[in-house]
Amino acid sequence: MKTPIKEAVLFFEARGSGLRYQQKIELKNIDENVLVVTLEQIPQDDLIESSERGIFFTIDEIQFIDCQLTMTDGHKIPHFNSLTSHLTYNWLFNDKWQRRWGMLWNCNSIEYAKLEMSGYLRRRLGDYQHFFFTSDHNEGVSLVGMMRKLLCKIIIHPSVLTIFFWLAIHSGSYSLGDGKLVRRRKWF
Repeated sequence: MKTPIKEAVLFFEARGSGLRYQQKIELKNIDENVLVVTLEQIPQDDLIESSERGIFFTIDEIQFIDCQLTMTDGHKIPHFNSLTSHLTYNWLFNDKWQRRWGMLWNCNSIEYAKLEMSGYLRRRLGDYQHFFFTSDHNEGVSLVGMMRKLLCKIIIHPSVLTIFFWLAIHSGSYSLGDGKLVRRRKWF
């Protein structure tokens, strides 16, 4: 039987671009349930430069340092550091990238965003209730249902989705984030 941990005190450290970020984490009465810790003092890992020099992110490696554990029986584990995790961003090298309009674009992310748009438009035009994608069944479908089906087929055509996507991006109302169009906040 494992002795449960009564208390854990440790520091999360993130390093990148010549900077180090640390946040102290204190946990009490640790059991088999998941504990969620928000790292407010650690910046979001973002792409900060993509140029001929290379591709650079805000964070390159992470580590837990000065870890102190106290067991419920009072036994204290000597201070230790975790192994350093070097972030490889291997997804970055597996994606397709194109430079357009002075920016580097992730083509896979754009395709995922258009797929999300397609699903959203299908739901908004009737939540799939009027659509039969695998056959030509029309029985029991109203004229409105058939019109929605036709409109949906036109709107979700890859060429039309591409036009909608780039209109949203170039309008400045949306940006691309994690394979989705993200609405930008407007400050009045």
